Amino acid sequence: MSTDLQRICVKFYTTTGEAVDQTPLIDVFQDWIRTDRLDEIMIDIADYRHVPNGPGMMLICHHTDYALDSAEGERLGLLVQRKQPLAGNVADRIVAIAQSGLRFIEALQGDPRVPDGLTFDLSGFEVLSNDRLRVPNTDEGFAAIRGEVEAAAQRLYGDADITIERRANHPRARLAVVVRSSATPVLSDLLAAAAA
Repeated sequence: MSTDLQRICVKFYTTTGEAVDQTPLIDVFQDWIRTDRLDEIMIDIADYRHVPNGPGMMLICHHTDYALDSAEGERLGLLVQRKQPLAGNVADRIVAIAQSGLRFIEALQGDPRVPDGLTFDLSGFEVLSNDRLRVPNTDEGFAAIRGEVEAAAQRLYGDADITIERRANHPRARLAVVVRSSATPVLSDLLAAAAA
């Protein structure tokens, strides 16, 4: 089984997990596109809020897509899906994708139009394999990627105690690896760790 995984998603959950009115994000994301708010080639927004347990509001970019996602009935979170290849090993790629998500969260927090309930739990995240051929949703797939996920988590959370678990989901779903840390980091510390 090859673990040269490129198609990776990282998800940061909201603190409450509850639904948030995403309507104001239409104007927010349109302004971000006009003003080049992110270090991305931003293309468009897509509104999938009408889809039950769907991706919600999305910002489509050339390299990465960002979605306020409650797919698979999970609680609301920011799903960061990398579409273009990244250099480095899988741990490096996970850190880079997490860094993109953290920058997105930083932009959300800095915009007064963003709904108040849209805050994120930064003490953990989820890594999803978006390539079922290279890293399937099996015990073997989890074993193949676990070390890379752990290395990425250690880079982000330093000396904090870390747990890495496979999320129990449908066998046809993507492999989801849940990372939890004992730390309660602030956003600036995580951004600094990701950039190191």
